[in-house]
Amino acid sequence: MSDEPIIAAIDSRSGNKDFTTMIDSLDDAKDAIDWWVERLGHTLATAGE
Repeated sequence: MSDEPIIAAIDSRSGNKDFTTMIDSLDDAKDAIDWWVERLGHTLATAGE
């Protein structure tokens, strides 16, 4: 193993600034993580096709 990164990404989507963000300051971060996990799952699922 090395300390070299294996992937880099930039999420340029902006937050939604809705009511849930006022209650949970990490709401936008959680939404971004959920989106990336779903996208990664789709990418891995279609990689073998």
